[in-house]
Amino acid sequence: GCTITDSTAGGATNSVLHRCVIRGNTATSGGGLVDCVADNCLIVGNTASTGDGGGALRCSLSQCTIYGNASAHAGGGSYGGTNDNCIVCGNTAASEPNISNSVTKRSCFTGDPLFVDAANGDFRLQGASPCIDMGNNRNALGETDIRGNARIQNGVVDLGAYEFTLPTAIGS
Repeated sequence: GCTITDSTAGGATNSVLHRCVIRGNTATSGGGLVDCVADNCLIVGNTASTGDGGGALRCSLSQCTIYGNASAHAGGGSYGGTNDNCIVCGNTAASEPNISNSVTKRSCFTGDPLFVDAANGDFRLQGASPCIDMGNNRNALGETDIRGNARIQNGVVDLGAYEFTLPTAIGS
């Protein structure tokens, strides 16, 4: 449940992260994460200024949302490592902007996931999102999403850090 933000030495290295936000970090390679295990995390706006892996470099990522990261070379979102049940989109790089050189990539989405309002930092899924109920339960880690909601609802895990939940009605 940590937040790692605005570091000029990169976000985290050799760490295990659960339900964390990694935002706005910069390093020569692996701007957000390097050699980490992360689940149910939001990895957004990180930069690898001269190398690979703007968001993550050689990491094991599960149910993560990786958006708006940049790399000078390849893998603006994720370079190397594994990616399971992740949304990896909107990243930039000289080549392969989202996922590059991945050892394993299972049930990942690189198209438009229909976030509620990515421009204003709301990466929850809209009701019409193609990422709802599209994950693989065998690869799901953690019992709760980044906000603490039950990780699997409607029988199948959603892709990314946020499990879709219906709005609750307020009684009169």
